[in-house]
Amino acid sequence: GAGRGVTVFSTEVADHVGRTAPALAGGAVDYRLLLGGELASLDFFDARGHLGTLTGPGLAERVLARAAGLRGRGIGRGDRIVLLTNTSEDYLATLLGTLLIGAVPCAVAPPPTPSRPESAGVRHLRAAIEVVDPALVLAEPRFAAALPVIGFDELHGPPPAEWPAGPAPAPGDIHHIQLTSGSTSAPKAVVLSHSAVAHNIAALAHAMAVSPDRDRVFSWLPLYHDMGLVQTLGALVYRLPLGLMAPLAFLRDPLAWPRHMTRHGSTVTAGPPFAYRAAAEALGRARDGSGIDLSALRFGYVGAEPIPVPTLRGFAEGY
Repeated sequence: GAGRGVTVFSTEVADHVGRTAPALAGGAVDYRLLLGGELASLDFFDARGHLGTLTGPGLAERVLARAAGLRGRGIGRGDRIVLLTNTSEDYLATLLGTLLIGAVPCAVAPPPTPSRPESAGVRHLRAAIEVVDPALVLAEPRFAAALPVIGFDELHGPPPAEWPAGPAPAPGDIHHIQLTSGSTSAPKAVVLSHSAVAHNIAALAHAMAVSPDRDRVFSWLPLYHDMGLVQTLGALVYRLPLGLMAPLAFLRDPLAWPRHMTRHGSTVTAGPPFAYRAAAEALGRARDGSGIDLSALRFGYVGAEPIPVPTLRGFAEGY
């Protein structure tokens, strides 16, 4: 990987990073610099509506508390942590707390029936844990029937007065572990460096000419999905207001996606082809879609292949 102090950006991208995302300037994601700066607000949604807003300082305080909780359990730089839950404030704070202390998170899809130890989802989860070999598995209490876990609520504690000590991350340091889907075989672990993550975030932001004064991101993609994670980290790094909704909320009501983006004023989002099709069809079935206005939306990414042009055209024309 890249050595300490070696940039991973082209001249044009490095210039954009220097002006808009100082936490990426060293070719790695500097979470101490990020969380100690001016974070934008986060809004959480479910299928029905807005759940609440978390300010940037509020998020930083929660992340510090989770980092302290992890340290209190002996977790340190380089230790692997499996995170098992759905999108939530708890999940995001714990994920960032793990990254803040230099530990290595691996987000895993939660099994749909954790109470059934022999179900395919639980078997996949156990295979993933065997591959990652973590120092700790963090999950909601309902997953305790499937395997030994530490609950997110067990990491609560007062945030420390100072940020965790230690060197800033180098581009070649490990950022996180990404699992393949494992739908047809045992999951495989891909180790991603800080430079790879920083380059992915910065290249996308540069291509979109992202500006904190204009852009707002909305995502319902799971944080164990690479695009869901990059969308979320990118919004935080570039200080963009972020709207988050759990994947199950989208599946329950595809129209919640464009409806919440209207309220949020979102300019950037992403989804697989089926999501754009489902949202367009839901609008066609709705009696009154006049309250939906996506005129602010600048980019809608597609996170799968092949890319069906008629589906995307139908979404664009419907909205």
